[in-house]
Amino acid sequence: MRTRDYVREYATGRTYVTRDNTFNSFVTDPRGVPSAGGYSPEVYDLLLDAGGRLASFYAARAARARSAHEYRRWQDKLAALREEIADVDAQSNVSVVAKRNELIERYRAETRGSEGAGTVRGAS
Repeated sequence: MRTRDYVREYATGRTYVTRDNTFNSFVTDPRGVPSAGGYSPEVYDLLLDAGGRLASFYAARAARARSAHEYRRWQDKLAALREEIADVDAQSNVSVVAKRNELIERYRAETRGSEGAGTVRGAS
């Protein structure tokens, strides 16, 4: 069981953010208050988990790259993913869940494509 104030590294970079600092709400900021139209922390965690899964896949592919061009291609994908997650409109659970589902589908498509090539072990 995770504690309320755990620290996690997530797909938007190597930034460590405490849960309390991230999801605290202020009068002018509806984030973290579902009744005020904001997202719930649990739903946002699902987005970060899906993004982290895809980010780790991209990082593994970059580490196994056989050329500078291939390495840059995977690093560019990773940078684009970080920006994409950072730009999610987190004003509602619906937008966060939609992005999470999109990332899961992209992860499945990427890993499905690499299974036949046998380039990444354990990515299924």
